[in-house]
Amino acid sequence: MSGAIDEHRGEPDGGEQSTARGQLVLLLDLLATVMAMLATWVTVQVLSNALLAAAAVVLLVALAVVLWFYSWFRRRWRWMVGALGTVSGLALVVLLVLHHERLATWWDRVQECGDPTELAVMVPRHDATGLAEVARRFEREHSPHGCPDHHVRVFGVDWSTTADSLRAGWGDPQDGQGDGLTPLRDVGPRPDALVVESSAQAAPVADGADGRLIGGTPLVVAVPEEFGDDVARLVRAGDGVAEVLGAARAAGLDVVRANPDSSFAAARHTHALYAPESFGEIGERKALERDIGRALENAGLPLGDDVALLCGVASSGSGNTALPVAVLTTEHALLSFRRTGGCPADRSPGTMRALYPADTGSLDYHVMTTGTGSGRAVEAADAFATWLTGDRGQAALREELRIRDVSGRLPADPGPGVDDSPVDPEKLRVAHTRIEATLGDHQRARRPARVLVLMDASASMATPADVGSARIDVAVAGVLAAAEHVDGRDELGLWTFHGSPASSPETLVDLGGEDVAGELARVRPSGGTPLYDGIEEALSFLGDGADGSDLRAVVVLTDGEDDPGGSAPTVGPERLVARGAGATGVRLYAVAVGEASCRRTDLARITAAWNGACHESSLAGLDLTMDRLFTQLGGR
Repeated sequence: MSGAIDEHRGEPDGGEQSTARGQLVLLLDLLATVMAMLATWVTVQVLSNALLAAAAVVLLVALAVVLWFYSWFRRRWRWMVGALGTVSGLALVVLLVLHHERLATWWDRVQECGDPTELAVMVPRHDATGLAEVARRFEREHSPHGCPDHHVRVFGVDWSTTADSLRAGWGDPQDGQGDGLTPLRDVGPRPDALVVESSAQAAPVADGADGRLIGGTPLVVAVPEEFGDDVARLVRAGDGVAEVLGAARAAGLDVVRANPDSSFAAARHTHALYAPESFGEIGERKALERDIGRALENAGLPLGDDVALLCGVASSGSGNTALPVAVLTTEHALLSFRRTGGCPADRSPGTMRALYPADTGSLDYHVMTTGTGSGRAVEAADAFATWLTGDRGQAALREELRIRDVSGRLPADPGPGVDDSPVDPEKLRVAHTRIEATLGDHQRARRPARVLVLMDASASMATPADVGSARIDVAVAGVLAAAEHVDGRDELGLWTFHGSPASSPETLVDLGGEDVAGELARVRPSGGTPLYDGIEEALSFLGDGADGSDLRAVVVLTDGEDDPGGSAPTVGPERLVARGAGATGVRLYAVAVGEASCRRTDLARITAAWNGACHESSLAGLDLTMDRLFTQLGGR
């Protein structure tokens, strides 16, 4: 034969097939080298990883070819090494020249990721979860090779606290403000950017901030789907919120709304309702607020935010039916409440239909950069704001926050019950001064409040607090700060509980009494903690004669569990929960401090049964917790 035989394949050594083997391995090596170098240049992490994986596969294929024809390659190893080295070296030199700066950056990233720029963003409390997901998208899209350029901290703050914080400023945390609010201690870090529901909310910082429109959501009247057709037939094109409210009532529905002092959407609805042609007279406004209050009490609905009201209406009826109640809210709240997890786990979201009054307009969401941080933080805030107004940011806001984009477009597949026609996010904007005037009008028209504070005066309240004084002193300061929300039309009472059920609770100030500070000064902690006995007696006292014409609430302040001090307890948590299931007209709230826990003491279950809530608070933040609670009960 004219040539040596290949020991492995049994073919003649040489020829076109033998040459092709070497060329194939050279080409595979060159391809793997180019792909690996491109992976260091691409900034999108997923694509970079894909290129590296593909390069590894190509090299494995080349290795398989060499092993399969091992005898042939063994006799020509010097030629192969030279050829492979020459090809790889040329590819390496070319790519180094073209991309030396990016390669240097990549090498630094490989060695160790640099510290990302910290970015603090203050957002509405009820939007914190959605905006946190939006921020995660921003971080991922600004993370070349897996190393994030920014770390965004999103913290939610309710509207009234946001306004107070912006007025107070982020000074020395030791310099407390007159109302007890110290933003750096009680709210969070000084924000580099703010997301607000309306340009009117940004008025306190408008002079020093850069505000940009990022989206909006229409103000709507949400009605349960089973009543939707009945109400819609009574609504004409161009009807305002007062006419839609009248149509809902004519169809047999009550109408409810969150507290305007804690919900900006409720404040906007109230502004439209209080228009001269609607409920323009003080008598009409008082009647409106009384009807809304009674509807909340009769339906057993919370005084919480818009989503809490929607969940209560859609899942609180008998059987599988919703309550015959309409909610003044936003399209955003309606879409958020439908999402998985939008309602508590034990409640079905149900279906609600949105009606769009002609005179309420929209909330115009803005992002504002404050320009108060370091140079890197200022640049990061500007990058975040710019991204929110771009295509990717707008898509994130539609999908995660469930608001309309700047063009008025809805999220994809919003579900039934909403109008998908584009809506101008800035339709019927309302100035900050007019909102403030509306809140003043609401304060004069709201239902009077009868609040009974039940304060723990057991021996544990003499324990030194972490703020330099005894727990009882901190509690007294919190009660006095909260009492400032009670005006001449309201009544505030004060009871204490300590010792045994037989001697407790003790009346310090009758409802409507005036010397709250003087009576608090003489409280001396002692004895056990007959918590549940005191709660039952306070609820029975305050619930007597309740008809919804006033807002009645018991506020419990405690640092421990139920402990009657050796006496046999006469009241247990199950009894209180059972009583609350059918009770209306009085609410129960609890503030747990020190070692107390809402869950460990069953206070969360008990307060929920009485249409209230349990709040856990540090001693340092007790005055702010009480202030927020009494904002809901007594107003501003």
